[in-house]
Amino acid sequence: MVSLPRAVQLLEKTWTISPLMQKIYSSPYRFIVKREAGLAGIRAGDRILSLGCGAIPFTAIFLQKITGCPVSALDIDLPALQKAGELLKKAGLKQIRLIEGNGAFIDLSDYSVIVTALQAEPKGEIIDNFFSNAQVGARLVMRVPRKTFSTNYDPVPQKYKPEKEVRQAMITFGKSVLFRKAV
Repeated sequence: MVSLPRAVQLLEKTWTISPLMQKIYSSPYRFIVKREAGLAGIRAGDRILSLGCGAIPFTAIFLQKITGCPVSALDIDLPALQKAGELLKKAGLKQIRLIEGNGAFIDLSDYSVIVTALQAEPKGEIIDNFFSNAQVGARLVMRVPRKTFSTNYDPVPQKYKPEKEVRQAMITFGKSVLFRKAV
């Protein structure tokens, strides 16, 4: 049986050829990303990393359109990144840079804001990397799976206490949380 995250990954790769499916799939995220941008207090001059962008990098696209800030989009899945690159090229979105890598190990020092997709994992290692390598004052936003989906998506380990959160009206995740790197 295919896991829920894997099924979503396969659908995203398939839907990259259909602008209509991309629009339907990504439309609820415009409001979610707007709330996450507010949660993180994104302002002019921030450099943003969308961690776990997938084949349809809608979080990166919405972050760039909403904030006007430079955005890099990272994923560990090279075929997904290739499809994301094709999609961005067709859409004429040259201001989003794609990076292949793992959020648990990538150098985060160039970014002031990191927004993490629900399917990005392991969340504990991503948070550890953030607190070890991000610049002072950097903000990390993570989507937290609802309890009914915590076996499908990696939850945020309980030992980490977010600074703030916003509720989200998604079936798979009910909130986005904020961590800030202090001195």
